Amino acid sequence: FEALDLSPPGQGWTWANDGGAKIGLDGAMPISAFGGLKSRGNPSGAAGIYQAVESLRQLRGEAGANQVVGAKTALIQNIGGLGSTVTTHILRAFAD
Repeated sequence: FEALDLSPPGQGWTWANDGGAKIGLDGAMPISAFGGLKSRGNPSGAAGIYQAVESLRQLRGEAGANQVVGAKTALIQNIGGLGSTVTTHILRAFAD
């Protein structure tokens, strides 16, 4: 949250410390609706691909019980190695 300038420096942890009010499925900015990297075992290389698959499912409305209602935009960020490689993608749903 801090690296993306979504929270003040040193305060990113507070987003995960409020019972999900900000980052839960019904929060203002839901993240990792399928559990994030820890639920996938953080497989090197495959982690970024899974982020894209999860985001696609959200934007298509195919996420089932993990669906973020009305999802239209997804941000994917993956940091490789010791932080020497960072990729960020912003995906948008197509309008019907």
